[in-house]
Amino acid sequence: MPLPKRKSYKSEDYWNLPEGQRAELINGHLYDMSPPNFRHQKLISEFTQIIGRHIKEHD
Repeated sequence: MPLPKRKSYKSEDYWNLPEGQRAELINGHLYDMSPPNFRHQKLISEFTQIIGRHIKEHD
């Protein structure tokens, strides 16, 4: 859901967001980001371990 303050945002607007505000800047629109949930964090952890093992096994 885009934040409806302006028609177009720039990277400067993104970097000046309040501390802790999670958002993405895509094609001039700022989108609120919700924090990752437990399932997402678990999948990322497992994926990271798989990649790490692959790298160790294949130099």
